[in-house]
Amino acid sequence: ARASMTPQITLTRKEQISRPNLEYFNGLSSGQVSQTTINSITINNVDESNEGWYTCLACNRYGCAEQDAYLTVLDLCKGVTCPGDKYCVGNYAAGHGHTCECPSFCDRADMFVSDWVCSNYCEEQFNECMMKDDACRNDKFGIEVLNKGRCGKIEHPVILEEEHTYGVLELTEDNELFLECNAEGFPEPEIVWYRDDEIVGYGNYLIKSVSLADSGEYTCEAVNCMTNKVSKVLAAVIVEKKPPPPPAQ
Repeated sequence: ARASMTPQITLTRKEQISRPNLEYFNGLSSGQVSQTTINSITINNVDESNEGWYTCLACNRYGCAEQDAYLTVLDLCKGVTCPGDKYCVGNYAAGHGHTCECPSFCDRADMFVSDWVCSNYCEEQFNECMMKDDACRNDKFGIEVLNKGRCGKIEHPVILEEEHTYGVLELTEDNELFLECNAEGFPEPEIVWYRDDEIVGYGNYLIKSVSLADSGEYTCEAVNCMTNKVSKVLAAVIVEKKPPPPPAQ
């Protein structure tokens, strides 16, 4: 607005306009030099609720002048359905068109958190954020990918049995050896059995018919994510030679 006395400008919704009391300007000096005042309004994240009439009102001691303008909000995403977790983004700079984009599932700083993994991606240290991002970019539903492996914070494995649970086991050739080991953690730990330094089995149970070579110290090891390991010696096994059959009568 331009006037010989600096005007006061108000820019707002037409129905919210408030006209100032012109007596307010009486105490101000009235210069003869033409002066210009500029005002503006910024609306962030414009949507349909912002559509309507807006009024620019310029006032000084001599009166007010106003100009109305109608704001039309064009929703370029109206009726658009994006696949998976993507959302519509209108190309408002061009005034037409749209794209389907992926949301930010996590802050970039959280994308490679080393203690947050999915059980089927331990080696790659994939976390839930990365899996959702991968699903979105490849137009898959997040749940489809996440169902491949449960995700969560790494919990180091803990063996539930006490050290030397089975003590010393004295067996004879061809007797059955039965040992059990259970562990908790996330991702679910894998159980590995050792006789001394040799791997002799996998899983919660070690069941076998023994020979003299099976004597030794039996250790249960629980491991997850290839790096977190814990072990306990559960038994010492002594296998004795099977006695010969008694002589025939």
